[in-house]
Amino acid sequence: PVVPIRLEQENTPRDKPPIWYTEFGSRKEATEAMT
Repeated sequence: PVVPIRLEQENTPRDKPPIWYTEFGSRKEATEAMT
């Protein structure tokens, strides 16, 4: 998987998921992909 964006979750509002989050469909998958 490719993350087309820097870790923006720190700057992402609580009411909407980060871009990388939606890219993977789940936070768990995104976390595993980035580690």
